[in-house]
Order: sequence, then structure tokens, then C-alpha cells
Amino acid sequence: MLNIRSRLRLLAFATFFAQHLPLSQAQACPPFTPNLPISRPLAGTAAIAATIQNITGLIDAVLAEGIISDNDTSFSVDIYSLHDGGSLFTYHYSAPNLQHATEGVTSVDSNSIYRIGSISKVFTVYTYLASSGDISWNEPVTKYVPELAKAASSTKDDSDLDAVRWDDITLGSLASHLAGVIRDVQGNIPSSLAVLGLPPVPETNGSYCGSDPQFQFPCDRAFLLETITARHPVVAPFHAPIYSNLAFQLLAFALENITSTPFDELVNTTLSDIHLNSTYFHLPPSADNAVISINDTYSWYSTDLGPLGPGGSFYSTINDLRTFGLSILNYTVLSPALTRRWLKPHTFLADAYTSIGAPWEIFSFPPDDRYPTRVYAKSGAVGLYASEMALVPDYNVGFTILAVGQISSAITTIGSDLIGAQLIAGVKAAAREQAEKLYAGIYEDEATNSTIKLSVVEDARGGPSLHVDSWISNGLDAKALFGLLLGVDTTVMELDFTLFPTGLTGKGPNGTNLVSWRALYGLVLQGPTAPADNSTSQNPVIINNSILESVVGPFSLSCSGWAAVDALSYGGIAFDEVAFGTDPQTGDVLSVELRVLRSEPLEKVSGGSGNSTLLKRVENLRSKMVKRHASASPFVL
Repeated sequence: MLNIRSRLRLLAFATFFAQHLPLSQAQACPPFTPNLPISRPLAGTAAIAATIQNITGLIDAVLAEGIISDNDTSFSVDIYSLHDGGSLFTYHYSAPNLQHATEGVTSVDSNSIYRIGSISKVFTVYTYLASSGDISWNEPVTKYVPELAKAASSTKDDSDLDAVRWDDITLGSLASHLAGVIRDVQGNIPSSLAVLGLPPVPETNGSYCGSDPQFQFPCDRAFLLETITARHPVVAPFHAPIYSNLAFQLLAFALENITSTPFDELVNTTLSDIHLNSTYFHLPPSADNAVISINDTYSWYSTDLGPLGPGGSFYSTINDLRTFGLSILNYTVLSPALTRRWLKPHTFLADAYTSIGAPWEIFSFPPDDRYPTRVYAKSGAVGLYASEMALVPDYNVGFTILAVGQISSAITTIGSDLIGAQLIAGVKAAAREQAEKLYAGIYEDEATNSTIKLSVVEDARGGPSLHVDSWISNGLDAKALFGLLLGVDTTVMELDFTLFPTGLTGKGPNGTNLVSWRALYGLVLQGPTAPADNSTSQNPVIINNSILESVVGPFSLSCSGWAAVDALSYGGIAFDEVAFGTDPQTGDVLSVELRVLRSEPLEKVSGGSGNSTLLKRVENLRSKMVKRHASASPFVL
């Protein structure tokens, strides 16, 4: 822990260091994301209207130019928003040959049923969390699957190359591809392969099942687990992410033990709780709404996946996957805390763009941006079917692409890149548009001669942010006073304030709501960083700027904003705590307060839109306002 003196020393060092770094490096990056929130429905924003127009034009152009030349691939696209409560954009393309289909639909729409492949893994983990929470997440799988406990005991003296260390594998590692176990089960190997020079293998004692001769699997649990435990490990548990479909069957076995309920029943309960009427764990009872390319057998519409079911056998529609995504963003079944824990990375791939969750594939948009937006996605592929489900928790939006046909995987992959890039740019622009209307403006209290001016500016710290242009408190320049308090040499540096939303909300006085933000204090150069003659005699510790720039790397460029939040407090309230008062019906911002001052909030008097209505509401609230914190400290800036 650091006392005030130590913190001031650190800030003094930061001041010195900032004088000798390029401006972009001296400024701290955002403490958390997003810089600006989505506060209202998106459908009415100019930014989203332009985004939808761009996406529609791109898809139309791809189709018109014959880039998709396959006559068998159909697809559906959907973009949705929590603040809008539904879809922002839907697009369907029915392949020319689909109109001649003898099974299922001849034209796709939002109720058409596709196989969704590995999006099933999200449903399986969701079912697990809805049924049992994550309290057992770090417990070994051997506690809940006795066959694996027996295997762990019988192979404890075997080589690490030959025996899976089942006691080291947790339920959470199964959900996040960190168990190090095999990907799939191999069906009955034809003995004819021996003619290729492979050694003969002994006959197995169990039976294989499966509707497709090319995809066979053990018929029962005992033979399945015998097959799994006979295999060698891929890597040690938690060593690296290794994609595994079978891991989700083991997770389902564990959940059945925990709940004493068959997995099928748990899935059906979960689907019912979020009102998914066209989503199925197994083959739907009717093919009337099915999208089947070429034919059932070739597309694998009805192919039984056996033990890969929890990892890949679900069927769904664009409508249901929108409802599912919104249920996650809206905490419909899972609590906010549990959802936040779930929407986090567990490990990383070798590239700089991808993290892995449980079972999320987490991408950075744009991939080369220093401050990207994280997209929590899950892809799927089975037979001719391909799918992508993506959530953007920072902005409470998501999208889905479902496809079937010879080039379905290309459609979902390229389409996700296209839509992801357009959507992220669009929601960021919409967030700016909303912030300029709601938060930017002048806030004042004439009685105390106090004024704050806020604007939305584009800066080097992750794009548009809410900036404190000026701040007068009791007739004094509060920014300068805070700089002196923090030990900043204000002759060469200016203390710069940028506000970032925390996501916390609560009830305010007189029927208002409070929205929490935090202020990030940055340092902005005011003058030259060294004497004009490049002399160091007055300050022998000044480092040559070119040398410093030549050694700048990830340690220097690491985001420091997160470590600066809540750094100083006074009387139990942090200096960086900011609260906006809002109208609970309209979301209009009415006031702002720096909570450490324990004074009346400054009321919004100009800026944004709809000011006449806003000012009337401010006057109504002003007449009702009562003095708060009557016994508070007289500390005022």
C-alpha cells in the first residue's frame, strides 16, 4: 500500500518521465472500455443508419458481382441491439437451387432452421451455468465422472506421454479448451488400412453406432469412456488451448452428476426459460422449416453426432439466436456477476488477435488497433453447415450468420469480418453521437460560481472520449489546483481530465438516476521538454529523447490507466469519482458532480439536443432539490 507522500512521489516521477516521452506515450490509455457508452436505442442514430446501408451495399455487391458463384449456398444474417430490444438488420439469401428442394424450405427467412455446429458449445456452457453456476468450475472432473477417477488412479504411475492426468483437469478447463484432451473419438478403423503399411490394431470389445458410415462412434457411455481413457494426452492440462469437441460431453456427464438430471432435460429447461421455440439439442421433430442444401445425407442435416452432441448437435434459427444473445447481454437467466465472469478470456492463441474463453473465441476489432473492441464469438461447422455467433458486451450488440452449402464456411468467415468491422465502427460512432447529445455541454451552479464544460473529442486514447475542457470551482481553476495537489509542475505540464463510464448505475435524489464515471488524469506537455541548446547542465538526469524512443517497448507502452483509477481519496471518496444525474424516463443528462467535493451537483444548462425541454426539467428538479451532505467536510476546490 502507498501513502499520500509515496503516491505524490510516483506522480512526480511520472511528470518527469512524461516530459521525456513522446506525447502519445506520456498519455495514459483508457482504464477500461468502452470510452463512451451506448445509452439509448441505436435504430434512430445516423451512424447506425449509415452502417446498415454500408453492410447492405457490400452484401448486394458481393452477390451482384458473382463472387458467390455457388448455386447451393444459402445464408441468413442478423444484427441486434439490447437497447433496441431486437433486430437492427436482417438479410436472407436463398440459393438458386434451394427453390427446387424436396426437403425443407425453398426460401430462407428468420424462422428457417439451420444446424449451428459448435455454437452448441455456448448452449452447453450456458445450460451448465444456468443449472449449477460456476461454483464447481475449478473442481476436478474426477469428482463428478467416476470412470475418469478410476482411470486416473490406475494410470498414476504411467508416463506423462501416455496417461492423461484427469485429476488435474477441472470442469472450467473442459469448457475453455484447456484440458489437453483429445478432439474427437475415432470410429471403427477399417482393417483395410493395414494394406497401406499401418500395423494391424486389435479388435475392440464395444459396438459402434452412427447413421453415416463415415462417422461412427461408441454406442454407450461405458465404451465411450473406455475409448477416451485409452488415448494419450495432447498436452498437459492448462498448458495450451487444444480444441476439443469431446470435452463438452465430459462436461455434460459432470453436470448430470451434479444435478441428478439428464442433460437433455437440463437443456430443454434452459431453452424454455428463454423462450426458444425453434432451437433443438437433437434432430427437430419436423423438417418443414429446415434449410437443406443438395439433400439431407450430403448436407448432414440429420446426421447423429453421438457423443459430440453437447459440442455440436444443436439446431436453431436467426430469431432464436438473437433471443439467446440478448438473454446473455440482458442477464435474463444468468446473474450480472456470473455473466461478467463468463465473458472473460481464459487463455490465448499464438497470434495477437485471439483469446479463448469458455468456449468463446475472442477477437479484437480492428485487429491492428492499439485499443480494440473485443468481440466474444463462437463459430460452428458440421457437414455443409457453418455458423457464427458474436456478442459485443461493450456496446450490448451482437450478430449472427447462418449458412449451408458448399462455401458456407467462407460465407460465415468473410461475412463476420465484414460485419464485425462495420458494426464496431458504427456503434463507436453512434456512442459518440449519443454522448454529444447527452453528456457534452456546460454544467453550472451560479450560486458558487462553478462551471464545468464537457465535450466529446477524438484523442490518442482509444478514439472519442468525454473530455473536461474547463472546470471552475468557486471561481478558481480546479484543473490547475488539482495539478498542484498532485505535484505536477504546471509550468511545463497541464493536468488533463478525460471521463470514462464504469457501467455502475443507481438511484439519485428526487427520482433521478445516477450514472457513474471515473476521471482519468493525464499529463499534457505545455512547453519544450529540454533547454533549447540541448544542454543538460541544469538537470543532469534528463535522458536524450532519441535514445529513450529507441528502447520503447511493451513495458513502456503498457496501459497505465487501469493502475491510476481510485489512486487518491479524501474522506473515503476517490478524487476521480464522477456521477451524472439522469432522467429515468428519457435518459437525458441533468447534472454532474465530482463526488469528493460533497457539494451540490452542477446542473446542465446548455449542450446536446432538446435543451428547452431539458431546462424545464432542470428547473423542476431545482425547485425540489434539497441540500445533501449537510455535515460533510468543508473541503472545496
